[in-house]
Amino acid sequence: MADQSKSNQTTMYVLVGVVVLLVAVVGYMFISRSQPATTTQPSVGAGAGTGAGAGGAGQQAAPVDPNAPLDTKTATKVTGGDPKAFVSSYYAAVTKKDWAAAYKLLPYSVKSQQNEKSWGDTQAGYGIKSFKVTSSDTKGDAATVVVSMDTSAYGAFSNNWTFKKVGGQWYVLNKKTAMGGQ
Repeated sequence: MADQSKSNQTTMYVLVGVVVLLVAVVGYMFISRSQPATTTQPSVGAGAGTGAGAGGAGQQAAPVDPNAPLDTKTATKVTGGDPKAFVSSYYAAVTKKDWAAAYKLLPYSVKSQQNEKSWGDTQAGYGIKSFKVTSSDTKGDAATVVVSMDTSAYGAFSNNWTFKKVGGQWYVLNKKTAMGGQ
């Protein structure tokens, strides 16, 4: 009888342990799904809420540091010579779910951290429905383009794209994400 009671008690402890583990796994999955994975800047996990580019129409872009480091051998070149048109072509590809075309336009910092398939899967999860360029500013060899977008999964976001011109060629410096775009 004592052995039966001890066996029941051990079984109960194991079951409680399994339940606690399952709750932890489900909680982790819930938390990780409730926050969009930001894969658009070098500090991947810290992109949302940076403040750079947050806001709606008329948002003034943060100034670009023209002395920011840039490796022109690896940096993404702006095709067509116009950062605003370049950014619009990126979002046109994203809204068409043309992940290969959009991926090619990303900053090197993103492409060096995430492959095209993984990045495309993340973007598909956002469900970007529409986008709007809310501001564009060029000063000398520095440019910033702010885009707001509407997603079916997480609502409104803003992206702040920064560019640098070297030897007459524009390059993508960065793309930072913030919640709250309109």
